[in-house]
Amino acid sequence: MKRGKNIVAIVRKEALLIWRDKLSVAILFLLPALILLVFGVVLSFEIKELHIAVINERHEPAVERLFAQIEASSSFHIVKRLHHSGEIAAAFGRDDIRMVIVAPGGFTRQLATGQYPDISLFIDASDPKLALAATSIARKIITAFVQEELPEMRPLQKQPVARFLYNPGLRKETASVPGLMMIIFILISSIMLSISFVGEKERGTDKMLAMTPFSTFDIVLGKSLPYLAITIFHIFSVWGVSYFIFHIHIAGNPILFLALNLLFAVNSMAFGLLIASLVDRQLEVAIICWLFLFIPNVFMSGFIFPLMSMPALFRWVAWILPGTSFIEAYRNIVFKGVGLQGNALPFALLLSQLVLLLLASRKGLVKRSGGYR
Repeated sequence: MKRGKNIVAIVRKEALLIWRDKLSVAILFLLPALILLVFGVVLSFEIKELHIAVINERHEPAVERLFAQIEASSSFHIVKRLHHSGEIAAAFGRDDIRMVIVAPGGFTRQLATGQYPDISLFIDASDPKLALAATSIARKIITAFVQEELPEMRPLQKQPVARFLYNPGLRKETASVPGLMMIIFILISSIMLSISFVGEKERGTDKMLAMTPFSTFDIVLGKSLPYLAITIFHIFSVWGVSYFIFHIHIAGNPILFLALNLLFAVNSMAFGLLIASLVDRQLEVAIICWLFLFIPNVFMSGFIFPLMSMPALFRWVAWILPGTSFIEAYRNIVFKGVGLQGNALPFALLLSQLVLLLLASRKGLVKRSGGYR
């Protein structure tokens, strides 16, 4: 009987401790639902409403019927009509287009003579998984249309010709470099920096810093610069490996490429500062960074799962993540040679996030850092 009361007392004590710890409550009650939502609903390899462009060179009604059938599928959404093949490169660089379907002149004549029409697919292969999946679906839709028009044709007697752009060999290591760079920045610039700041609190050395004539800006900048230097080192080291081993060349402006990496690195450091201003223990830093920074940016940025496979609402949420802007701009600059104008949205999002994070983290650090000025 006494043992039972002791156990009940300990259970009550532990329940109160859990309830009073907001982080524990969030992990125990919200995390399972979040994981189920993200991995069960949001993340999928299924392609939905992939933005494509089409070319009907002779404006043939049969081609329009084919395009209507493609548009009717849940996999593709025709967002642009081009006039000739010379506009393809500009469309990939300027518009959010992943595939161009070209139906040259003679489509109707070829169908009338029982031939499989000459149709070409131009695919953005900077993401090989997405490119292969989109090509397979497009070929199935086109072949099904041709077989409806020509029932006597043997299945798969011919298929549309696919031309993979920006990564002709469909090398997966080429597509993984932007995501790996993102992970390196998050680990060094966000997690390690925030752990360093919170470590000062745990050791009590933040009080010693508060007694020095250093301002908050001096302390933050002094502690951040070594991590920025390490990040810059990794920018060049990872790019060196990409260039000499994977033979990846920067198609765009190298200065713009460097500016993107530095902007994302500073953005990640601002995230680390914000987290450090909110918590007092290194364990809390690790948990928060893992749950709210690392996992969302890795799984919802387009690094592993295509953005086009997500529901529309979560696609908008994904664009709030800095990793999404970084990977999109990285692929545009390195693979497509797109300039600043074509990357205006990713750069604008990263800059606006940086300003908001710095303002929020500055207020928190001044309030919680033991009197830094």
